Amino acid sequence: MKIKTYFHAPFGVVPALRLSHVPRWAIINVSKQQSVAEHSFNVAVIVRYLCGVMGLSSPRTNECMADAIYHDLDEVWTSDIPTPAKEKEKRPRHTENLVVKLADVIESIRFIQVYCLEPTVTKLWIMNEMTKKVTVMLEKMGIDYNDIKLLLEELK
Repeated sequence: MKIKTYFHAPFGVVPALRLSHVPRWAIINVSKQQSVAEHSFNVAVIVRYLCGVMGLSSPRTNECMADAIYHDLDEVWTSDIPTPAKEKEKRPRHTENLVVKLADVIESIRFIQVYCLEPTVTKLWIMNEMTKKVTVMLEKMGIDYNDIKLLLEELK
């Protein structure tokens, strides 16, 4: 499998190597800076856990982990852009993976819980909105909340 073909990366692998220089959370006051590369790695780790909970085969798990690593590749050119602002029709195929989307939100919840310096009301609103997303995705994917409860508790 060629990354350039599979992930539609127009300039090959080199841009992906620059993800460690792209900061996340530009519009939220945080105590620790996170790069897109760090976020993508964390999402891949959570995806591996979710795939185990879902009983997915090794080849499917590997595909989901690859999708997780490259899910924000376009941010090399755009920088961190909130998901609702991204043009869906121009995004690569791997961004449509529901397991990756769920892991992405779970990772974001964890980061906000630990590093967000916003006022309490704003932080609670952000957490509430993200938790709603997780609930909807779990239902859509047929995963029982109790199956990932341990993961969510470990991330606190």
